[in-house]
Order: sequence, then C-alpha cells, then structure tokens
Amino acid sequence: MWVDTFYWILIGIIDVLAILFNALLIYLALYRTPKMVRVYTTLIINLAFTDCCSAFFNFFVQQRMIPSGFTIGYISNGWCKVFGYHILYQFAESDPSEIVKLLQPYHPKYNFTGLTVSGVSDIRSVYALYKILQMTVMTIPIFSTILFLRKKIIDRLLYRGINISLSTKSLHSQLLMALTYQALLPTLYSINVIMYILEQFGVYSTPIFENFLMSGLVLIPFFSPFTSFFFFSPYKRILLGMVLKNINKQPMATSETGPGSFPI
Repeated sequence: MWVDTFYWILIGIIDVLAILFNALLIYLALYRTPKMVRVYTTLIINLAFTDCCSAFFNFFVQQRMIPSGFTIGYISNGWCKVFGYHILYQFAESDPSEIVKLLQPYHPKYNFTGLTVSGVSDIRSVYALYKILQMTVMTIPIFSTILFLRKKIIDRLLYRGINISLSTKSLHSQLLMALTYQALLPTLYSINVIMYILEQFGVYSTPIFENFLMSGLVLIPFFSPFTSFFFFSPYKRILLGMVLKNINKQPMATSETGPGSFPI
C-alpha cells in the first residue's frame, strides 16, 4: 500500500535527520562547550552517540512489530533485507516459517510471502519475558533515578559553600534543564507500551500500531538533541549564528564584458 510506503520513507528521513542532529551535538560538545561545564560533555556525548546508533539501526531495520496471542512477529522493511534472515537474525529465537504459521490465523489477510520475517513464537519463554520486562517495567526506576540525581546536583550547586560565579551557575542550570528534558523524552515510550499491550492481548489491532511500535521510537533520538540546542545558551547562539549567516548570504551579481556580451 502507498500509505505504508510513505510511512517508511518518512521514518527513513527522520532517521537520517536524527543521525545528523546528534552528530552536530557531538561536535558542539567536543569543541564548543565552555570550560566551566565540560564535566558534562561525557554525558552529552554518550547520549548523543547512543541516539545516533539507535537512529542508524532503526533506519537499517525499519521493523514492523506484530504481537498476536503468545507470539510476536517482526517484519523488517529496511536495508537489512539485503542480508536476508540467516545473517541478520542468526540469534533469533524462532524460525520464520513457524512465526508466519502462528501469525496467519490472527491476520488471514496478511501476505507474508517474500517478507523478511522473524520473531518469538512464545513470549512465555524466559528469554522473551526478560526482554519484555526490561523494555516496559525497568523504565520507571531508571527515570526515577535520573530525576533524583538531578535534584541532588541542583541542591549541591545551590549550596552556599560552593563558590562559583553566577554565569557558571547559570550554565550548569541550563545544562541540567536540557539533560532533564532529554531524560524525560523516553517517557514517550509509554505510548508504545500501551499500543503493545492492546495488540498483544487482542484488545485492539491495527497496522498503524504495528508500524509505530518499533519505528516510532526514533522520535526520541530525533528530538533529544533539541533539548541541548534550545536550553543551553552557548549551543543556541552558535546555531542561531550559523542560520543567520546563511540567511544573510546574498548571491553577488557578477558581470563581465567579452565577445558577444553586453556590460551589466
């Protein structure tokens, strides 16, 4: 369907932009971060590099997730199709033909012929349950820890015994704000969790959910660098300067006089 084709093209564009934006953030963190807050650059670079990898693999795989009954099927639409199942999914738990047989009764109108299919035949296995719990339940304590550590850092900065300038405190505050919003972005994943539960238990099933369950996660690495671009003033000034410089560039008219030409 043209809708699916358009969707995967759009996701591919977002993937590429996410890679470029995070690469730009890595550059800014390495070379354009003020000395007084360079202690944070390791964290910024690690997050940006992780988001870069996430966007790249999403672009490479472009996976559609089909949870049905006790089975989870994956259909890969990205460049990974070139490598085929046996190379890309050598560590997959179940055989593709088995996955197709288990999915077909739930989706009789789906044609799996010629598709790169993988998946888990029974989510009640230890391996599958571990992965599902890791992706759904563990996000809560991780986010809570991040917010707790942020509060401790802010309290430490506001402590009167620490003698730092107001400008340095301001930069610290800006970076912490950026990192906080960046840390909260994965809460968008809760939408995907709800979609997954509805699909897995047969409450509501739609191709929109199936496409968005995995590929929609690229929105997190896409928006992530903008938290630093927006909240951290040194990065914001650099980017605004680059944009304004390009806008103000006017094409200069040139003229020349020669055989068969008229002076301008």
